Amino acid sequence: MCFEILGFDIYLDKKAKPWLLEVNLAPSFANDSNLDDQLKRGVVTDAFKLLGVTYRDKMRKINKKKEDLQKRIVERISYKESMQKKREELEILK
Repeated sequence: MCFEILGFDIYLDKKAKPWLLEVNLAPSFANDSNLDDQLKRGVVTDAFKLLGVTYRDKMRKINKKKEDLQKRIVERISYKESMQKKREELEILK
């Protein structure tokens, strides 16, 4: 399954009625000016607020990934050490 990122340009009239202006297949988040930066930061910030995603959620996810990675590293080292010990034991028995 493939998901595309779509960008919707919507105009709100005086009565807050939305009008779809265009749909972009790959919207740009590049900033060409200070105004562009302010607008795009606001859009992204508001989107995360609407989704209920907080900075704390982001940090929890980052820390969980770090913990998982550390655990995998330790498990791999332990596995390699146990395999090395088994090889040494086999060499002694020969």
